[in-house]
Amino acid sequence: STLTFTTTDYNVAKTVAVTAVDNTQYEGDIQFTIVLSPATGAAEFVGEDAEDLLFTVLEDDVASIIRHVGDGFTGVLGAEGSSEEHIDGFYLNSQPLSDVTVAVTISDTSEVDVDVAEVVFTTSDWDTMKNFTFTPKADPYIDGDHNVTVSFAVTSGDPHYLALGHLVEAPTHLVVTDVNTPNLTVETSHMSQSVAEGGTATVDFTLVNFYFPTAPPPDTTVSLSSATCTICNFSAPLVFDSSSTAPTLSGTFTITVGQDDAVTGDRMFTDLVIAVADTAGSVYEGTAPQALNLTIQDDDAVGITVTGGSATLAEWGTSTTDPTVPQDTSITVKLDTPPVSPVTVSAASSNTTVGRVTPAELVFTEADYDTPQTVTVDIGDAIDSLQESFDVTVEIVPGNGDGHYDNETAGLPQTTSFTVSGDLCDQLGFVTPSATSAEGTGQGASDYVTLKVFLKNQPEDGNAPGTLTLTGTWSNGDAFADPDDAGVTSYDYNSTAFGLSRSFSYANQGDTVVSATQGA
Repeated sequence: STLTFTTTDYNVAKTVAVTAVDNTQYEGDIQFTIVLSPATGAAEFVGEDAEDLLFTVLEDDVASIIRHVGDGFTGVLGAEGSSEEHIDGFYLNSQPLSDVTVAVTISDTSEVDVDVAEVVFTTSDWDTMKNFTFTPKADPYIDGDHNVTVSFAVTSGDPHYLALGHLVEAPTHLVVTDVNTPNLTVETSHMSQSVAEGGTATVDFTLVNFYFPTAPPPDTTVSLSSATCTICNFSAPLVFDSSSTAPTLSGTFTITVGQDDAVTGDRMFTDLVIAVADTAGSVYEGTAPQALNLTIQDDDAVGITVTGGSATLAEWGTSTTDPTVPQDTSITVKLDTPPVSPVTVSAASSNTTVGRVTPAELVFTEADYDTPQTVTVDIGDAIDSLQESFDVTVEIVPGNGDGHYDNETAGLPQTTSFTVSGDLCDQLGFVTPSATSAEGTGQGASDYVTLKVFLKNQPEDGNAPGTLTLTGTWSNGDAFADPDDAGVTSYDYNSTAFGLSRSFSYANQGDTVVSATQGA
């Protein structure tokens, strides 16, 4: 601009207004000069040059980044894996000369996640807020609450913003709350298994390494056991020591099922337990044990073994000296598998007139189930007859405490057949078929001859038992009946008395003649 002075106002001060231009950029204080050029006009003033004026424009903009933290933020981000979030918002305080980038740094990215790694401000959107959204991440470890530091750094072609470097403002501390509890898991398909006696099963498990990755775990023992499965054999407990630095501790248990002889049916055991303990008594102490089901398939079958029988027996036996001793035989009985409770077995004859059995019942227990017990079979028919037969039947008495032992499952009843050969005719049997006595001179004890007889078969009259008279005589007159025998020389036999021994006593008739030994 130009200042003009006249002859009348030459001595009146003229004002030049200097106004600093306000802008949004940070440029710092700026100096400028108002140049007063040499005067023109009146000759006496031409060439006169006033001193130039130096001015400084003081910068009122600030190269800074404005940060906005959500209202009410207490520093706790939230529980691990939750939907909680924290937002940090930024915008520039002044227009930059070039792009400004704000980048975020998180001290523990395993605990905190962020939606963007950086935000960029340009010369046109420098005053628009841009956000970082932080959320807590889930992890499987019991590692306590975490204090995560979040800091921000600035880069830019604008030297004023570049000079900010890391934000002067203190970093944000985000607290992530640990929500994990001890956790032991078992392979789903192994939670309930079925295995035959004598077989094997496996159980795979996984235990979170609560100390990973910050520190190795203390010695930790995982074991599998059962209080009721007495035929289950479990592999040894597994021990994880300080060398176990994997995120999870895992292993396999083997269950070997033994063999028993008892018929129990398939059995389910629900108290197989995988349990965890550690020597430090720390976080693993609260680990909930895992209960498993194991069904053991029974491969035993009930059964009874009967041996003996199917024989041909002679009526009244083979004894010629005593009819009261019949020809006996026997069978033996035993159980094939041990019972849960005592089992009673009966033995019965189909015709007790022809054959009898003793005892009528046998009792077997778990301790003696496989010890054979004897059932005696004797012949009881004395009637002269043709060949006869009878059966001995063995079966389980109902009402045993062992529900597995019944006649159907044991394959009973079992029948054994016996044949009795009939006698061809009545026979007179002599207990003492011959005897010798000295010739008597009278009646003395040494002079007696006593013969005992019996019938081997029951006498019959037609089809009905009758009476048969047996009379003893001597063929030699040198003998006579003993008068002390009350003159009894004959006996009647009937169906009830035929088996009794009868005595015929005779005394020698003494003489004085020398003669040879005589028989009668």
